[in-house]
Parts: sequence; structure tokens; C-alpha cells
Amino acid sequence: MIRLLLIALYICSGSPVSSTVGIGDQLDDYALTGLDGRAMRLGDYPSPQAQLLVFFSIECPTSRIYADHLNRIHADYAERGITLIGINANFNETAEDIRAFARAQNFEFTILKDVNNRLADLLDAQSTPHAYLFN
Repeated sequence: MIRLLLIALYICSGSPVSSTVGIGDQLDDYALTGLDGRAMRLGDYPSPQAQLLVFFSIECPTSRIYADHLNRIHADYAERGITLIGINANFNETAEDIRAFARAQNFEFTILKDVNNRLADLLDAQSTPHAYLFN
């Protein structure tokens, strides 16, 4: 199963990582926005093993295709202590539209909005879906 997760991460990642956060670095506890408009921090979602952050877009055809994969990853790895958090950093996609997409896809994992693209810029998330695993 770990191999499946690593393959999914590789497929989702697009290009090699060139961000300012490198392998082995700790990610700061970033404040993002919940789809209800409340400020949320990544630290509000503790994970015994790791956090899987997946940047996605509701308009991106590839993100739409990978929606089922995200559901499976969440279902398969939540019980193993890996918390999947979906992050949308697209300025033109509203919280209402994202909620509707999440309902249609039966997403059961947390989705946050990176309103000012601070986290996306820090991680160099340039395409969607783009996944990062932190422990």
C-alpha cells in the first residue's frame, strides 16, 4: 500500500520539487481558510504519521480525473495515521464552487483555501494536482 501512495504522489507531483522547503525540512504551521471562511491552521489537523497536502483545482481536467484516487488514498491511509488535506489556491474558484465540487465527488477529507497562494508559492506548487507529504 505504501508503494501505491508513493506512485500516486509521483503522478500527482508533475515536476521535480524546486521549492524553498526541501526534503527533511519542517513546514511552518500555515494559516489557510476553511471553505466556511474561518481561518484554519495546518496544525489544526494533527496526524500521527504524516500529512498529505494535495493542491487541486476544480477546473483542471487532471484534478477532476484524480478525484477518485484522492478518495481512495484518503480511505486507505486515514486509518494508518496519514491525514489528507486538499488545498485549492486558484483565485478564480470560489469556496461555494469548491464545496459543490467536493459534494459531487463525495470528498470526505478536509479542503482548505490558500487565498493568497502563500503556501503554494512556498512549495512551488505550479500545477494540479500536486502532492506533498510531511511528517
